[in-house]
Amino acid sequence: LNLKFLPLPEGELEGVGAETSTPPRLPFVRGGTSYLVMEAIALQTYAKLESYYWWWVGRRAVIASLMAKHFAGRTDLQILDWGCGPGGNFPVLAQYGSVLGVDASPEALRFCREAGHSNVRPAGTVAEFLAAYPERNFDLITVFDGVEHIEGDVQFLRELQQLLKPGGRLLITVPA
Repeated sequence: LNLKFLPLPEGELEGVGAETSTPPRLPFVRGGTSYLVMEAIALQTYAKLESYYWWWVGRRAVIASLMAKHFAGRTDLQILDWGCGPGGNFPVLAQYGSVLGVDASPEALRFCREAGHSNVRPAGTVAEFLAAYPERNFDLITVFDGVEHIEGDVQFLRELQQLLKPGGRLLITVPA
């Protein structure tokens, strides 16, 4: 793997975390399954750090390596990035096709749009996603460091399978 760590620009995190009016992190519950929605402050920090911090840089390198191994030469994939957060993985995934980002957090989707990733949609559960967007044609569904935040994770993964084309794949990472 070729990891590229960039220095954090001077003042990049100035003011991050200074706000005190943000409510505490609360479970996001729909359809009997709980999903944690990231606090606005945590998401703001995440959005600023994901280009620099070793964890996200390293994880993207692993993702890029897996994508190259399994999808070399493909540029036609339909990819669903579930729990896309601020969209930091879009550039790696977009090399292989069209990326649709989904997140339960309106703030995360706002960060995606500000970063130029407009193909994003709100959804907290698979059932909610299907009700609003009945697509079931994805070649690849990704969940990066998100499954561990989902109560009822096995059921969630079964539901995600419904969105895959025959022969489609799930790519999941968990922090370790």
